[in-house]
Amino acid sequence: MPPPWLLIIIYPHSIRLHCPLANLLLYYPQSYYHRILIYENKSDTTGESTNYMKDKEIEAAQRQIRRNSSVAATRRCHECNEEALGHCPDCRKGFCQDHFPRQQHSPCAEKQMRLAQTQVCYICGRQVYPDQWSLSRTSHYIDEFRCDGCGRHICDELHTQRKTENVSIIREGLRGHRYQSTTRYCSLCSPFYRIGGIRGLMRWVVVVGTVGVGALFYLHP
Repeated sequence: MPPPWLLIIIYPHSIRLHCPLANLLLYYPQSYYHRILIYENKSDTTGESTNYMKDKEIEAAQRQIRRNSSVAATRRCHECNEEALGHCPDCRKGFCQDHFPRQQHSPCAEKQMRLAQTQVCYICGRQVYPDQWSLSRTSHYIDEFRCDGCGRHICDELHTQRKTENVSIIREGLRGHRYQSTTRYCSLCSPFYRIGGIRGLMRWVVVVGTVGVGALFYLHP
């Protein structure tokens, strides 16, 4: 009778050992060895990737904290230490709800005092008061009392021929602020409001005249 090791070599398919690990090593020795190596490498890689992700999350949280602190530091009212809720369209500075009107912050308050004598309706001479105010933390109104066509001041009661409200949403910090501005046209600019009033009409006249003169010199050298 041949020795047992010879039977294992000659008839491997007919041997059934009771140990599962022995069966795996008998039939698939190389594949099982590779599986063990893959499993160990996968465990090491998973641990390294978990630590890497944790470091990335901590770094991202620190960046967000620094960004929030910098935004909070820059978005402060220029008159007090409260949070700045809106930006003045004239001086471009941020102010809280109480200091957003022009008469309540510098340098617009001094500018309003200097121009008080010139801020009159160009037709009747009535005093006008350009102003801006905040109805809430995110809603702001702006009224220049100025004709958008010719740029001159006009009163609201008598010589505002056309008035529209323009709304713009501007993202500032973590909020979206609603700015509603009043656009006015006097009786002279109202018929040409679609092209920007008298100033828009003059621009079109200059463009058409330039094109016409250029075409004339091109056709008749």
